[in-house]
Amino acid sequence: MELDQHLVRDISRFLDSIELGNVTTNDAFHLADSFDDLITYFLLRYLREKYPAKAGSVGASERLISLLTHNGGQIAKKALPPKGEVIFVEWFDENYEMKSFFKNRNDFVTLILDKLEG
Repeated sequence: MELDQHLVRDISRFLDSIELGNVTTNDAFHLADSFDDLITYFLLRYLREKYPAKAGSVGASERLISLLTHNGGQIAKKALPPKGEVIFVEWFDENYEMKSFFKNRNDFVTLILDKLEG
């Protein structure tokens, strides 16, 4: 199955917004809010595990915290697995470790989208 390239670009833009800081928090919020809740969950999980929040965090961690607290914390609510979607989370946890994707996020995005769209 061919992936929705528009969605792949938006996901890449969202991840860049946190990792590189090249998009405003407001724009990152709107991108994250436009995704399916399960996609948003996996993207936030990826970012939270790659850039754990610590006191005095800067860079990607600081931008992630800003996103999670932006607009009353609406996106933070999507950091939990959506109801009824636990099977996808279990599938991932039983077969993969998030840190194995830290060097190639495109593989992670492709894996998740293939599973969800397949």
